[in-house]
Amino acid sequence: MSLNESRPSAQHGTPRVSSSIAASEERGESEHNKKHAQEHTSGRSLSSSSPERPSEKASIPNRVLSWRPWKSLTLRRPVLLGFTVLFILMIISLEIMDFFSRKDDGLATVAQKEHYLWTYGPTFVLTIVAALWSQAEYQTKQTMPWVEMKHGPAKAERSVLLNYTTAAIHEALYSSLKMGHYSVTLAIFGTLILRLLIIASTGLLSLEYRDMERPGSFAVLDSFDFMKNNGTPATMAGPRYWAIKQFNSSYPAGTTDEYTTQSFSSLDNANGTVSANLDVFSAELDCEPFKWEYSPSFNQSKIDIPPDYYNVSLPISAFPDACAKTDITSASCSVKDFCFTIEQIDLGSTQERIYPINCSNDAEEPNRMLIYYGDMGAAVRDEEGLRTLGPPHIDYLVGVVCKAKYSLSRRTVSNSTQTTDANKLVNVSSTVQGSSPLGASTADMTASLIQAMNGEFVALADGGGRVGGATTLWFNLLSSAHPETAYDAFNTSALIGNISQQAFPAFAQQWAKSAKTVPANQTVQGTVVETKERLCVQNLALRLMEAFLAVLILASAALSFSHFLTREESPESLLSNALMLVKSPILSRALDGAGKLSEKDLKNTLENRTFRTSGTEGIFVEPSETPKVEHREQPKMWQPMASTWAFRVTTIAIPVLLVIALEILYQYSARHDGIADVSTDGYTKYSWVFVPSLTLSAVALAFSMLDFSARLLHPYQELWKGATNIKALIFEPLGKPTLVALLQACRRRKFSLLAILITSLLGPVLTIVTSGLYAAEPVPFRRVLPVQLNDWYYFAVNQKEREVDMRISVSSQDVQISDLIAFDNVSFPQFTYDELAFPTFHIDSAAIAADFANTSSTMPLTARLPAVRANLNCTLNRYLRDLNITWTSDGVLEDPMEGSIEPTYPPGCTLPRTSNGTATRSGVFFSRLTQDDPSDGFFAYVASDIQILDYELDPDTNETYAAAAPWDFCGQADRQHWWFMVGTQDADVTREMALLQCAPFVEALHADARFAYPSLALDVSDGAPTAVEETARFVSRNESALEKPNFSAPMTLLLAAAGNVSATNASVSNTIDPFFEALVFGRDGVPIEELVGEEKVPRLIEAMRHQYAQIAAQTFRFAYRSEAVVPKASAPADGDDAATEMLLPGEAALLANLTATVENDRTRLRLKQSAISTRILEVLLLLMVVCAVASLALTRGAVRILPKEPGSVASKMSLLAGSKFLDILRETEQTTEREAARRFNADEFSLGWWDGPQGESRFGVDAGVAGKERSRP
Repeated sequence: MSLNESRPSAQHGTPRVSSSIAASEERGESEHNKKHAQEHTSGRSLSSSSPERPSEKASIPNRVLSWRPWKSLTLRRPVLLGFTVLFILMIISLEIMDFFSRKDDGLATVAQKEHYLWTYGPTFVLTIVAALWSQAEYQTKQTMPWVEMKHGPAKAERSVLLNYTTAAIHEALYSSLKMGHYSVTLAIFGTLILRLLIIASTGLLSLEYRDMERPGSFAVLDSFDFMKNNGTPATMAGPRYWAIKQFNSSYPAGTTDEYTTQSFSSLDNANGTVSANLDVFSAELDCEPFKWEYSPSFNQSKIDIPPDYYNVSLPISAFPDACAKTDITSASCSVKDFCFTIEQIDLGSTQERIYPINCSNDAEEPNRMLIYYGDMGAAVRDEEGLRTLGPPHIDYLVGVVCKAKYSLSRRTVSNSTQTTDANKLVNVSSTVQGSSPLGASTADMTASLIQAMNGEFVALADGGGRVGGATTLWFNLLSSAHPETAYDAFNTSALIGNISQQAFPAFAQQWAKSAKTVPANQTVQGTVVETKERLCVQNLALRLMEAFLAVLILASAALSFSHFLTREESPESLLSNALMLVKSPILSRALDGAGKLSEKDLKNTLENRTFRTSGTEGIFVEPSETPKVEHREQPKMWQPMASTWAFRVTTIAIPVLLVIALEILYQYSARHDGIADVSTDGYTKYSWVFVPSLTLSAVALAFSMLDFSARLLHPYQELWKGATNIKALIFEPLGKPTLVALLQACRRRKFSLLAILITSLLGPVLTIVTSGLYAAEPVPFRRVLPVQLNDWYYFAVNQKEREVDMRISVSSQDVQISDLIAFDNVSFPQFTYDELAFPTFHIDSAAIAADFANTSSTMPLTARLPAVRANLNCTLNRYLRDLNITWTSDGVLEDPMEGSIEPTYPPGCTLPRTSNGTATRSGVFFSRLTQDDPSDGFFAYVASDIQILDYELDPDTNETYAAAAPWDFCGQADRQHWWFMVGTQDADVTREMALLQCAPFVEALHADARFAYPSLALDVSDGAPTAVEETARFVSRNESALEKPNFSAPMTLLLAAAGNVSATNASVSNTIDPFFEALVFGRDGVPIEELVGEEKVPRLIEAMRHQYAQIAAQTFRFAYRSEAVVPKASAPADGDDAATEMLLPGEAALLANLTATVENDRTRLRLKQSAISTRILEVLLLLMVVCAVASLALTRGAVRILPKEPGSVASKMSLLAGSKFLDILRETEQTTEREAARRFNADEFSLGWWDGPQGESRFGVDAGVAGKERSRP
């Protein structure tokens, strides 16, 4: 009889079996009852038989067993000991990392943007280790029932009913401890520890800012020589000190207000604080007031002239100076017969002078300087009111006697290359390592300093643009350092002494640096301290990881000495369990029909039996017969917790909520430069590392439970669908590594399983990515505050009310400072930079005090402010070649128009009329073209004037020609017009020349700038101010504001006398005017070779524009600021405010709604959320949600398909016991899964209800198509 005939089923239809199974049934049906009887006989004798169990062995087909030992790879001793060695090496590696982290202030220098390397790296490695360990844990749980049965008869609850594989981890841990299965305990504990280890690893490495010190080599650029230029005035000390005090310019390199150091630079371009032992000069002044009285030998009524001048008729100014002799005394010094020189023509005027004196009562250190302020004269008026000789007299005299002290010592000098703050550029240690000889006497040094302080050759403009006249330079400088309302404010000895003592040290430093240093070529060793981002090991995370690893070492070592079962096959698939059940007839009989039993009923069925096995044979059961538990009701199907709708919805909803939370936090972090202020001190820094990792680990755990449930049910779901092949009995994804299971599911096209396996694969990645989600980064505390302008530029009126004759006074402040900027590299005065002139402004100090706790230190301030800029606006008018100038034999120009170039006149230009009529010829006149012997080579000039010829030359008449100023050209009296020529000369032939016409104008625009609050000095350490070109708009063509670009010839000569190379080159050039001298030789100099040539005209025009804008910015700053044009804060832009009406349309808009961002506490750390990690996490979480939903949709609710949890040996085998498939296996010779798979490759299998031969119903797996509902009791 066939299997179809022996297994009729009205409920589930006709079974479909292969011909091989049907043929086997027909051949073996006659023997079936006999074999069944033999099994009962052997079963009845099992309890009293010998240990060899011959009756049970007889039930196995009579053939040779092809036994191949199997043992889990991850449970083999070498592998487990490999885990032990790996964990030991990890501890060693951690200790090595910690050692070098502490020794070297970090492991490496890295950038914050690379933090994924050290956050993802450790987590990734440990995730792989955890994945491998999970296989050891699973195999330990799976083999434990077999180990129990191998070691002797074991009760059902310790063997066939023992379920660790599908139990919750806490339940499994508790059961293993209760039953003494310590290998399972160790495996589970190892998994938990590894999860904690992964979380701890996220805080192992973090970025910290450390000051790294290293040796460095430095080039010393100069050295002190106090005998240098001895007797020659040190001319540049005054101008440099004046620029520092008057314009807030930076101290020149190597100087502070207290010290002068040797200049040095790093040979390896270090970026940080460089330190070296150098020579340091310092000076101080100790002053005391003096008293005076005429000397006894001085005749107060006698005219003081030499005898040679008696009875000589001369102008009074031609007589030599008179001398008023006095005795001067102070607390420590007395001087007899000191002569105050007075010009004979002086009726009586204020004098401020400094003289060297020698104290008669101090033989060791007699040298002093006398600083005085007095009113004295010599001349008198005669009867006609004319000046005539008279006796010298002193009407008023106060001052101080000062003793100068100098030192040259060896000290540690530090210089920061990362700041422009003058107070931080040079730092001189207070520790003196040794003293060096000055190389010059105190008297010589004091005499040289007095010459510099008197400033015989230096005339500096005062705050009103005026030169001090007879005022001594020193008092001019004192006024710059401590502005007084009038010079007569210095009429007290105390004021003169106090201010002189304060100003002298800083002035002496400029004297020493400018006049008493010589170039040097030395190399010294020092240190470089660079603030770097260092990767540091965090102690708490380190110790936690080492503690966890120590536990893992013990667990893996102990686990390696546990005993595990050696079997023919892995005991995980249904087919392997079927093969084992074939060899276990008593167990098969005991489980026959138990597939429909609940877990409780199954336990009752097997509770009085014991089980044992050798691992290669079947499972032996004692006693062989016990009453069966009958279960006639439809069983209640079992469902994993992870398969419940509540768990699924929660697991899917949480990632969606996390994505929303992540995005909200990220947007907040991006808008506010971080989520919150944090500190890396203490243990709080671990909160933003561990909490996100724990959260995402929990999400990954929830998805792993979905994955576990899907893997567990997958074989049964496939069989439940019906008519599946033998592979459903072989493929068991639960015990396979995720990647292997995913590849197999993909190959088998099991898409529901594939989808959920993807979530399991992505789960560990969540923890890896989360390790880089948050980082503490330095973010200064910022506040946006309104900017209030103090003034703005108004070009209709010269605010200083000085005469402007279009040839700017060489004594004015703007020209002098421009000269220093161009040739002495003096920094730009406050509120100007390069081409831009800013208005002065202020920030509400009360608002800053309210927002910032610490306002004592300098705070960066960034703002977009209005500024003005000059544009020279030049165009090429003509380009000429090979011009000749002809001279007569008398050395007169044959043509009066020689030296003039006929321009191409712009449209609308009309030549001015002269007294003789309308001009018939005209040209732009360059006087240097008419020189009798012009210099060969390059030339660059500005036009002298416009040459206009009234009428054609006529030898019979006296023709005349007239000249007009260039700025009156084209009849535009309110607009500047400048003409320039640049070219080359060869004897009397001008080989080539560019004729440039320029019509300058002023434009206002916004510029982004950075200042230092509260000084409001421009800070260019992070870049110069940047013009916002799209905001530029025209504001003025005022001719007085756009004066002829010129430079202070006296200042240039001073610079040249001081050895300034640029100024020297400029001063010896006689073919280039001062404007082009600055353009060619100045701070932004462009070699003239790069400016001459028709193809180089664009470069020439741009260089001229830049140089002119630099000069004009200083003029604007000095002369055209006005408080009257600042709109009121309440007035709208371009509104009715009176100040607004003075501005051009649109100009007021530049001044409205100005704000500045003030920063404080640059060490403040803000917790920032990484954009990359956020996006990766969002993608991963949403992908996991999509995969989970897809998996659930594809399973179509096939979860309640088993009456009990299929985790134990008995539960799994109960689904196979009593099946026709098992009967056929007994008759065949297949003993391995591979052999059975080949034998039954064409057969179909399913899970469900089957009708038995005696009319009962069986639930389980068999060949054919099962019913979905129970048809019989």
